Amino acid sequence: DSDLVGYYQFNEDTDFMVNKQGSSQHGVFTGPAALANSEAVVGSGVLDRVMVDASGSFALGAVGGSIEVAPGAAVPNGEVVVHRLDPAPPSGPEQGLPMGYWVVDTYGSGSFDAGTSWMMGASEGSLAPWMQGMADLAVVQRDPLGLDAWSVPCGMAPASDQTALYDGACGPLASAQYALVSDACALDTTEAGLCPDEVLVWGNSLVDGPGLYYAVGVQGADCLTLEVLDLELLDAPPLYWNLEGEQIQAPDGWTDHVWTLNGAVLDADGAVLPLAGSGDYTLTATDPVSGCTVAYTGTVGCPGDLDGDFIVGVSDILQLLGSFGCADDCDNSDVNADGSVNVTDVLFLLGLFGSMC
Repeated sequence: DSDLVGYYQFNEDTDFMVNKQGSSQHGVFTGPAALANSEAVVGSGVLDRVMVDASGSFALGAVGGSIEVAPGAAVPNGEVVVHRLDPAPPSGPEQGLPMGYWVVDTYGSGSFDAGTSWMMGASEGSLAPWMQGMADLAVVQRDPLGLDAWSVPCGMAPASDQTALYDGACGPLASAQYALVSDACALDTTEAGLCPDEVLVWGNSLVDGPGLYYAVGVQGADCLTLEVLDLELLDAPPLYWNLEGEQIQAPDGWTDHVWTLNGAVLDADGAVLPLAGSGDYTLTATDPVSGCTVAYTGTVGCPGDLDGDFIVGVSDILQLLGSFGCADDCDNSDVNADGSVNVTDVLFLLGLFGSMC
């Protein structure tokens, strides 16, 4: 607007301005001055200014991407300003993507032709679903002030997860507003946490690490919904237990205790476990903060040494075989403390045969 003298942006629609520091009246509109809703091309975002008076590559460091002018292509012979604005454009296009819009202003005596391509820069990772081929991507444009209707969508290809290629097939780069549209234009984001060694199913994929993951969702009124999973890796504290006299004590705060001895589940579910003999004790419990389930295994005594000579040998095997079939009060021959001496105990002892403590 050549008649525009100044532009002031307010976040209030009252006839007075409030001082946020002390909640007191700071200023009042008088006379013909008044607030009005603006359709001007303003908003938070980034911009780059480049002088284009010859062929070459012109990087857009803030916006991202670049302008590529082929040898012999026409140039504007002046400054080119590229804005990437965060808000949605006024009267946005159908199936417009929720990632703002771009405004290009060219100043100079000339103009671009089909020999120039523009690598449109978006925020990092925002074009990943289209890079993965989950939906089609297109660009629409209109005059730089947004007075005309949006053009018919022109198909384009993403070049990376944050750039898309606008080339001569969609018309020469010119002073205009540009927006990306797609048949998948609604994003539904879910934030979740993943415990160590866990795997989560998202769409048709298994995910096992932090990051952004995408899946095609349901068909909405205007377009498909892209389901976005924002996954972080939860950091559960290490689990341990302490041997205190004739019992094992788990740390405070953990829940859902499960105890095993030499691989057999014990009939105990609390934080304190009476000793049931020598062997490998495993505690599995849930951290109340992260919700992750963690396991810890420690050894008490000399597993498999039934006669106390600090070696698992023939005498231990013979003692166990002498108790084979015992179903009650089996002493230390029941090496996994499941209440009986059976094949499981024999196999466990044979696995330790020859070990010394």
